[in-house]
Amino acid sequence: MFKLIQDVIVHFAMNCAPNSPPADPTKSALTPINIGSTDIFFYDNPSTDRLVLVFPGILGLDSGRTKENCVKLSKLYKVALVDIAGDYLEDLSKLLEWIPAHPFENFLPKVNEVVDHFKSVHGVSKFGAMGYNFGSWVVAKYSATPENVLAAGISFHPLWALEQFFQGEGSGPKIAEHITVPQLILTAGNDPEWLKPGQTVDTILSSRGIPAKLREFPTMFHGWVDRGDLNDPAVAEAFHAAWDDESLPFLHKFLG
Repeated sequence: MFKLIQDVIVHFAMNCAPNSPPADPTKSALTPINIGSTDIFFYDNPSTDRLVLVFPGILGLDSGRTKENCVKLSKLYKVALVDIAGDYLEDLSKLLEWIPAHPFENFLPKVNEVVDHFKSVHGVSKFGAMGYNFGSWVVAKYSATPENVLAAGISFHPLWALEQFFQGEGSGPKIAEHITVPQLILTAGNDPEWLKPGQTVDTILSSRGIPAKLREFPTMFHGWVDRGDLNDPAVAEAFHAAWDDESLPFLHKFLG
């Protein structure tokens, strides 16, 4: 168990992007919509029937550029930023209490409620999903759920290692054994090796015929896509590569 704790803390708390924005620079006047037991921030695009579910990182919905990126994405798709956890980590010393209290089984009914709502109320015909660190674990787990409705899943600096708190050491890569959805997995240099190109997750998805692209940004730190300092030219370049060169084309290919 010590190794599991060390992995998560090292790859999240100690290795997050330096000079990151504070947790709340993208608060907006947009008010959430309540769907069943879940709040969502809905960024509508009336011209499309495609929607991207966005799952925030462990620091919450107002962390870094989370909402700003939703606004950008809504130029192409409907976007639903899902308040999947309800509460988020404000104090890193509470990490080991927070994680076990948030198993995926608590989230699946919420995702299903949100999906059903957008199908029936907004006529959504096709869904994609993206997540940041903790949120990427939600994307991966939902992608591995038989009833998932996704056409594409994107993981930014993924924290799939959370799986080990629930299923034991070595269980993180095994999520890929059940994924049925095309995946884009974008890792920082200090993210786990098994999530990088040519490593365990890549090998599993390839062997199962699941379309996937894995790309490492070796000079970036965990968290650069939503919280990296864009005043740093290297971070700005890597952010645009992750967003414009990888994520948008991936969504266009699989979501339309």
